Amino acid sequence: MKKLLTVLLALTLIILPAEQVFAADKDGKLISIEDVITKNGENANIKESITAITDSNGKVDFPSYKDSKINKITIENGTQNGDVELIKNGDIEYNSLNFTEKNKEVKFSIEIIQEKTYVEKAAKIGSTFPQNVKLIEFKEKNNSPLNIENYTINLAAPNGYELLHIVDFNPEKQYEVFQKDGQTFGKFEFKKVKCGSDMKLSINVYNKNKTFNYIVWALAIVISILFMIKNRDLLEKAKEEKLKTKN
Repeated sequence: MKKLLTVLLALTLIILPAEQVFAADKDGKLISIEDVITKNGENANIKESITAITDSNGKVDFPSYKDSKINKITIENGTQNGDVELIKNGDIEYNSLNFTEKNKEVKFSIEIIQEKTYVEKAAKIGSTFPQNVKLIEFKEKNNSPLNIENYTINLAAPNGYELLHIVDFNPEKQYEVFQKDGQTFGKFEFKKVKCGSDMKLSINVYNKNKTFNYIVWALAIVISILFMIKNRDLLEKAKEEKLKTKN
């Protein structure tokens, strides 16, 4: 019994300092992250704006996105201390950036390119909609060890496409559709996103030129059919007159 108590006491002395170090390491905060996502071929250009509070070591941990590469970092408030580091913990990966400021608010923006974000998929919608509607999907996780207090996505429709509606969001919350620099965006503010939670938004888009042509073509067929039905007698008389003339 004494040996068991001794072992338990030793484990307690080992675990408690480890927990304290972990807690101290995670006393930073992600105040807000806003992603502006635009098309670059099948890939996406992501402009990410982050406001955070550094931890006691001057570090900010934030999500990394799959199949992506950071091209540029711009510091708006704070002093960067080293490059972005990709932290791997088993299957989980997230980014970490150091600042000279400790337990202070910092602001920075990141330019990211992500592969295959704008690969179009067939949208699952009813038969009342145009048949050439496509789905564009941005789907990630907050894989950082911190909650995001306020997360916002701005997802752009490809040029030449109309944004039909936004999908994969909480229908109880409002979304926004707006235009900027000649592009149409679907915007949704998720508010708080906990560590390990999904961060996703999808938009249904359609090629307005193709849809317009389809509508005109369909209307032309309908009008032709209605004309033939309404003037069937006249058409039959004209056919008879033509046969008489030949005879």
